[in-house]
Amino acid sequence: MIASNEENLNLFNMNKINGKNKIVSNVFHSLKITSDERG
Repeated sequence: MIASNEENLNLFNMNKINGKNKIVSNVFHSLKITSDERG
């Protein structure tokens, strides 16, 4: 099955967005951990 270029582009953009969100949430998570450790 060959997906159209538009579908591929949508998937690619979604993956980029999801990847960015993951990185951001990881950063916030590690910041939260360090602030929790400081008490």
